[in-house]
Amino acid sequence: MPDFQALALEAEFLSRFRRTLVSGDDVFAFGASDAGPGFNDLLLCLDRGTGKRRWEFGGRESPFDILSPVCADESAVYVGRNNGVLYALRRDSGTESWRLARGRGMCVPALHGSDLVVSEPPASVLRVDRARGRVLDDPRATLHQIRENLRALLVPHASLLFQVATDGTLTELTQSWPTRAWIASADAFTFGPAALFVAGSGSVRSFDLGDGEELWSTEGPPEVRRLETDGRMVWALAAGGTIGALDALSGEARWSRKIGTASSMAAWKGRVYLDMNAKVVVLDGETGGTVGEIALEGAPYGAVVAEGGSLFVARAAEPEVVMHCVPVEGGRERWRARIGGYGLT
Repeated sequence: MPDFQALALEAEFLSRFRRTLVSGDDVFAFGASDAGPGFNDLLLCLDRGTGKRRWEFGGRESPFDILSPVCADESAVYVGRNNGVLYALRRDSGTESWRLARGRGMCVPALHGSDLVVSEPPASVLRVDRARGRVLDDPRATLHQIRENLRALLVPHASLLFQVATDGTLTELTQSWPTRAWIASADAFTFGPAALFVAGSGSVRSFDLGDGEELWSTEGPPEVRRLETDGRMVWALAAGGTIGALDALSGEARWSRKIGTASSMAAWKGRVYLDMNAKVVVLDGETGGTVGEIALEGAPYGAVVAEGGSLFVARAAEPEVVMHCVPVEGGRERWRARIGGYGLT
């Protein structure tokens, strides 16, 4: 029998990072293959301009079919599955180019420069040949190890590579920081042009991306779930329905307000978009004032993404899950696409 509790915890951890990926002419979105029961993940490639489904991957291989966050280069899409296999899919068709069967649980891929790197249980971060799907056998192949009872995934940023683990620690793996390698209690984080912003343990902190030194620390709302920045401001969304803004250079508080429960947040050109029940609320990032609302059917299903003047928002409304593409300024919906049944993902 599968360990239902362990699978549920792994799915919850992965969902924090498994966002819709908008890249080039493609939108890679997560849906559900059917109405359950179980975790029946589906990865879909949609045409960015029309929402037309190009291909799909995943589905009900077992009652608990969980997919990892995805990454993509010009020719391939990389995704892990909880059967212990990493897949490389052709970007144009979704057909399998290769598979790497490790058999150790979920493999979570990331692209770091020219490298394909993979985090896998129980403890390894590996480099993989992305043309052939083989673990590179060289002294740099294993980058880092963590405790056996933890799970982790990888977050690349420019020349740096970070690992976030289920115990909340954030570790820089390339050893570019001379005095600091890890940050504890990273409940949420985001990158600015020159700084990393981390929320955890009731505070928000800023770290220099060059050397890892702490630039400032300030008390923040408890239980921050999302951070966003445009390099000038940092916006923090808390589980209790509070959102606040800090000056990115000093950490000085700019404004704070109760907004109600929002599942996710995105920022675009000085505006903040909060995904809430039946609507996306638009705030002025400088003042916190509400400047608009975008009505959408259903409940939030995944993270809202702002890219190229469009919002990509998944909504669950029985009996289906739908991806909406709407202008960031509101107005007529550009397209909507069904991305699955209303399953437990």
